[in-house]
Amino acid sequence: ANLFTKIVYSFTFPIFRQGLKRALQVSDVYGVTTDCQSGLLASALDAKWDEEKRKRNPKLVFCFFKMFGVTYACLGIGLLLINTVTMATFPLLIGKIVKSFQMNSSEGNMHVLCYSLALGSFILLKTVGFHSYMFGIERLFIRTQIAFNGLIYRKCLALGTSSSSEVASGKVITLLTKDVNGL
Repeated sequence: ANLFTKIVYSFTFPIFRQGLKRALQVSDVYGVTTDCQSGLLASALDAKWDEEKRKRNPKLVFCFFKMFGVTYACLGIGLLLINTVTMATFPLLIGKIVKSFQMNSSEGNMHVLCYSLALGSFILLKTVGFHSYMFGIERLFIRTQIAFNGLIYRKCLALGTSSSSEVASGKVITLLTKDVNGL
C-alpha cells in the first residue's frame, strides 16, 4: 500500500492489532452515537405516529417528514448552494485562464496562477461539500431505518399471543429485513 492509503486508514490499525492478539469483544467496537440509538428514535417515531393516528387520514410518511424533514431540507439547501456557487464560477475562471493564454494578453503569470488556485479551491469545495452531503444522507437513511425497525419491533412485541400466532414469524423477519430496505 502507498503512503496515502496508510495515512487514510491509520485509524483502523489499533483494532486490527487487537484482533490479531485476541478475539474482539463487544467493548472493543465503537459505540453507537446518541442520535442513532434505537430506543430514542423508536420512541420519537412512536410519539409522532400516535399524534398522526388522531388525524382523519394518518400516514406514516408525515411522521418521517416531521422527524427528519428539517435535516433533509438543510442538507439539500447546502448542496444547492455549493453546486450553484461552484457551477457559476467554473466557466468564469476557465474563461479567464484561457483568455490569459492569448497572444496579446496583458495579464501576467500571477493572474493565471491566482485563477488556477481559485479553480482548484472551488473544485475542492465542491468535492468536500458533496461528500459531506452524502455522509449526511447516509446518516439520515440509517436513522430512518433504525426508527422504522424499532417501531415495527415494538408493535410486534405489543401483539397479544392470539394475534402473534396468526402472523408467521417469517413475515415479520421479511418485513424487517427486505421491505424496510425498499423504503
